[in-house]
Amino acid sequence: MPAHALRAFASLVALLALSFLLACGNGNQKACTVSGGTCCTPSSSDACVAPLFLFATTQGGQLLSYPVDRGTGSLGTPVSTPGPAISLGLASRGNLFLYASDSQNDAVAAFSINGTSGALIPVPGSPFSLGGIVGEPTGLTMGPGNFFYAANINGSVNAFTVGGNGALSQTPNSPFAAGMTPVGIAFGQSPTSASFLYVTNSGDLLGTISGYSVNTTTGDLTPVPGSPSVTSLNSRPLGILFDGINDTVNGPYAYVALNQAGTIAGFSVDPNTGALTPVPGSPFPGVSLPIGLAQFQNFLLVGNSDQTISVFTITQATGALAPVSGSPFFTGTLGSSLAIAGQRLYAPQSGASGIVALNINTSTGALTPLTGSPFAAPSAPVLLSGGP
Repeated sequence: MPAHALRAFASLVALLALSFLLACGNGNQKACTVSGGTCCTPSSSDACVAPLFLFATTQGGQLLSYPVDRGTGSLGTPVSTPGPAISLGLASRGNLFLYASDSQNDAVAAFSINGTSGALIPVPGSPFSLGGIVGEPTGLTMGPGNFFYAANINGSVNAFTVGGNGALSQTPNSPFAAGMTPVGIAFGQSPTSASFLYVTNSGDLLGTISGYSVNTTTGDLTPVPGSPSVTSLNSRPLGILFDGINDTVNGPYAYVALNQAGTIAGFSVDPNTGALTPVPGSPFPGVSLPIGLAQFQNFLLVGNSDQTISVFTITQATGALAPVSGSPFFTGTLGSSLAIAGQRLYAPQSGASGIVALNINTSTGALTPLTGSPFAAPSAPVLLSGGP
């Protein structure tokens, strides 16, 4: 795909990524030195809390590491590292490694993370090729153990093993077939410890979702029963989220942003087979050309294309969605994707170079601007949540 066409595609599906990484520790205690990506042993009465960072791609070939104040949620001055010129996704392995799709080189760029400063150091051998497969990686996700997956715009999913130094090696049977123009990708485990991977096929006229059972020994993907699952005609599925919180007899659940249909599809995930079944009432209205999804406790947050964010309560027993009071909230953000750190939501500012930060009311799900928001960014990026 020519560079100008790829940029147009990236603008359309809005997956230039901004992601956060949560290091170990909780609360607002004094930060201590981090060695090897793990918390040190606290001395005296100081609790050990590793620094918190928000990682972002830009449209200028840079990766940014923003320090996040645990007390206020404000973003400090970022550390900049050269990265892919066009990146459609980010993923992290714990607080050790960060991965960015490198669409111009049909590869994935890998970086080790300095746990103290947030600085990114290229992993030897990076970027890692898709294995001679023509296409561009879009969404990225970690899988079980040391496995890593990349949705490929050419209609496949690439599987990799992550080495001890963060290097990627494609598994012997990779890539695995998906539908037309895969974009969103999500991994999750059921209460039975079964592992599943789901990919949204944005180019399929039927708006399909490819589901896979993951072999935790080899990383191989096997289609789940009924895959690909159909949503609705010309719905253009983009963002997808695996809800591992509501593990009930009817769950876990998976939710998909149906961009062109202007709805959210909800599915119950068979805990043994990974097969998808629409939850009662699906698809759900209350959104406007949705793109990105995030979850905070029992709330589903949806980034819309009209500078609003819709918030829904997830009904634990059924997976049905109910809009919270005041939803959708006008936030001045792009709908591309959302990242959550603590009880705060971060999203790219619409039409400007900035990152909007919002407080999430833990009782009602209502969104309010954080003091100092929006925070400066060299270009308006998009979010992909991640972290240990």
